[in-house]
Amino acid sequence: MPLHWPWSRPTQRTTDCLVFSLGPDRLDWVTGQADGTHARLTGHGQLPRDPHRQADWLRSLRQIGRKGCDTAAVLAPESYQMLQIEAPAVPSDEMRAAARWRIKDLIDSHIDDITLDVLRLGLPASQVQGQPQMFVVTSTNADVAASSSVADDAGWRLTTIDVADLALRNLQAAAAAAMDLEERATACLSQHGNTGLLTICVGGELFYSRRLDWDASLAERAAQAAARAPSPTSHDEGIEAPGYSLLGTELTGFATELGGDSPPRMVIELQRSFDVWERSWPDLPLALLMLHPDTALAQASVAGYLQDALGLRVVPLNLAAELDGLDDQADTPRPAPALLGTLLRMTGVRA
Repeated sequence: MPLHWPWSRPTQRTTDCLVFSLGPDRLDWVTGQADGTHARLTGHGQLPRDPHRQADWLRSLRQIGRKGCDTAAVLAPESYQMLQIEAPAVPSDEMRAAARWRIKDLIDSHIDDITLDVLRLGLPASQVQGQPQMFVVTSTNADVAASSSVADDAGWRLTTIDVADLALRNLQAAAAAAMDLEERATACLSQHGNTGLLTICVGGELFYSRRLDWDASLAERAAQAAARAPSPTSHDEGIEAPGYSLLGTELTGFATELGGDSPPRMVIELQRSFDVWERSWPDLPLALLMLHPDTALAQASVAGYLQDALGLRVVPLNLAAELDGLDDQADTPRPAPALLGTLLRMTGVRA
């Protein structure tokens, strides 16, 4: 089954929209509307799902969004795979079929049970060093059907199916533009439960994506490092650093300085990703890393910790760069960033 990511059916742009993500035991959702050059968040929440109370579930769904409202579903990272492969040397109309054959041994499901599409890597005029590359996004037909079924049950008009990598690209591009960095290479690390999603974008396009195991001890390590620091420094706005490579750094000394017997695995994997980027795109050095952990209270301290560890400027991801209304929702748990990224697209703020 071919599906363009983000998949969408022809529709007229409306002012009100709904974005949701279906998990194993709950549904996360946001509602919003276009507000000039910005989107406005009008509501968000989480709806627990109890299979033994289906009638209550359906009733609650219908209270979230009006019947027929334009709706987008965002697949969670565990519901799809994002692969980067060498682009087959075939005409564009044969690219999906060629990619399907090439990735059949790389996916977790049978090739006949997946929905697949391909994406160019980066901007049209850009290319990684060596063989041309592309992204292949795959999801099981069952996962796609589950989101579609929720929309049908609620009476919503499902117009878009998105994935977290592309949704976060929208937020990252908006935040980069607010800092006059949209044409520079920027990285973003966001937490999705036990998974960290690392994306690198340039010019509003996705160039790199990788999953990492989120280090649950990161906030504790950051607090311990801050307590040992002789003169605490605020990292809220980030600090310019001359470079980010740890090549040649004595890791034993590095571990002692930050506390612990060895460098955190997550720091090592981040550095490996940045080294791959440096080799692949030598003319696009990283300007900074944006950070969005699940817990807002840990954001500033973890940003400072990673900045010291990586030698790269680290700043909190600015969710409000092109999105208003977040402060109006401050008394509730903050919405998932992927939903907000798709909301920017649904309201026409980001393509």
